[in-house]
Amino acid sequence: REVAADLDAQFAAIETRCRAELKDLGDRKSTALYFQTCAHPKILFAMLDGKDYAPHIWRLIRPASTRTFRLAEPG
Repeated sequence: REVAADLDAQFAAIETRCRAELKDLGDRKSTALYFQTCAHPKILFAMLDGKDYAPHIWRLIRPASTRTFRLAEPG
């Protein structure tokens, strides 16, 4: 439960930051140059285009696997 709460908090923090940085400067080139100065340009472009940006955020915060399901047997 703590892990889920931590992941939700990280998701919300990234989403809030991206919403604050989101600007449409009129033309795509100017907007792209601005997005390059931001922390998460891929998420900003998805937001700008009205696409689902959640998968991009989840990929950023996905915890690393710490154990394997099956150990390889020698032989």
